Amino acid sequence: MSTGARKETPRQKMIGMMYLFYTALLALQVSNSVLERFIFINKSLEKQIQENNIRNGEVVLKISNAIEERGNRADDQKILDRAKEIREETHRVIKYCSELKNEMVVITGGTDENGQMVGGKDQDKVANLMINQKKGIELKDALNNYSKFLEEKAGMAFPDIAMDGKDNPVFQHDRDQRVKNFSTLTFENTPTAAGMASVSQLMTEVMNQESAALEKLAQEVGAGEVKFDKVFVMAQPESKFVAAGTSYKADLFLAASSSAVAPEMFLNGTPLPVEEGFGKIEFKATASGFDKEGQAKRTYMASINYNDSTFEREIEYIVVKPTLQITSDAVKALYLNCGNPLNVQCPQLGTLFSPTFSATGATVIPQPSDRTSITVVPSGAKTVTLNVNSGGVFIGSENFPVRRVPSPTIELLNESNQLIDEARGLQELPRQITLKINPDADFANALPKEARYRPSRWRVTLATGADMKAREEITNSVTFNLNTWRTRARKGDRVVIEIFEVERANFRDEVEKVAMAKVTKQFTLIQ
Repeated sequence: MSTGARKETPRQKMIGMMYLFYTALLALQVSNSVLERFIFINKSLEKQIQENNIRNGEVVLKISNAIEERGNRADDQKILDRAKEIREETHRVIKYCSELKNEMVVITGGTDENGQMVGGKDQDKVANLMINQKKGIELKDALNNYSKFLEEKAGMAFPDIAMDGKDNPVFQHDRDQRVKNFSTLTFENTPTAAGMASVSQLMTEVMNQESAALEKLAQEVGAGEVKFDKVFVMAQPESKFVAAGTSYKADLFLAASSSAVAPEMFLNGTPLPVEEGFGKIEFKATASGFDKEGQAKRTYMASINYNDSTFEREIEYIVVKPTLQITSDAVKALYLNCGNPLNVQCPQLGTLFSPTFSATGATVIPQPSDRTSITVVPSGAKTVTLNVNSGGVFIGSENFPVRRVPSPTIELLNESNQLIDEARGLQELPRQITLKINPDADFANALPKEARYRPSRWRVTLATGADMKAREEITNSVTFNLNTWRTRARKGDRVVIEIFEVERANFRDEVEKVAMAKVTKQFTLIQ
């Protein structure tokens, strides 16, 4: 089949995985052992490049032999000429990359008497060469121009080899990496050994693209014809585990497929669209009767018609029952008329989880910055039921009991913000009284934006026995000045504070009255 990427051998996959692993380790610490692994990876990649070079040369030889067997036709000769041009351009690009790696060694001190790099751990010179001196831009242009050259010569599409973060599928969703260009993404804070391994990795991509291009040309002259000795059906799903209500996706193909094969493919007898030899399977996964682990086994029949023969295979997949994980400081119960923040996750769906919410007995407010975070405001029912859907499919519900906001406590403070001891009394009248309204501790810890109180109406009285000597009504203030009463106050007088109304500000900064009985506080002058 005609693709821009050649299937990797197990050894190539192993080297690629090791390269990614040790690249990640560089972000943690550059140790001698890590650098030694990069040196090993670089050597392995260089060996792979040599092996690919030999194999690609053999493909050109096969093209030449096939053309000779077909009578050296002029059109076929043009295909051989294009194959030779591809080989020449590949050699030029590989030579350029090799010289760039040699330059990295030279600028970091060369090699010692044992042939080892002197500046293998240096993290500045390679970055300066590739980023500040613009060699990274030259490399990017050389590699991507090579891909475009192959498209012209082979008549097939090839992806760019060197990509900026925003174009690289590995990094385009990482907000820190997607803003970086190719040079910075690949060579920033990179030791010499890792920089060389990075260039070697890019060289393997060059060789892989050349392999695909030459195989395409070989097919055109019959040099790439494949004779099948074993043919069997394969399905390559994105995952064997799929949550109910989500799409099952897989590639259905012949294990020995080629661009010359045009099979018909079916799912449970229904024709499938076939793209470049792959049958595209997609259907909604549904199941009932989940086991105790929340799984249900399902199968479908895949079949392929090829050369008047039909090959069939029953493919098994497992439907996983979605579960909800809801986290919040107040997740066990929701507070009435308060904005209760919740975070809702569905581990089985992962990044496919795209929730929408509804509720009975409450209003649900989505958070624009995070689709899994919501604010739930209970409106009066004793229980709130939160319903969760994803992609139009119902995932589940969760019930929450609703509790009323606990009443706050009130303390009296003097002008020095010291607590007034109501039981013992005071020797003299304070200059000022302040009402300190304390929310319930658990409520304040769970919903600090909801636990904001102030007195809206209260009264202070100075009395001797049953006789009132002075009285003042206070609204929307937490303090009252007693200076004008000090000359009238005598031993045995009582100061009575009556709090009639208290208000609370919620998460929207809206103010509501607190449903609580009148609170009376008082103290006696004992001087």
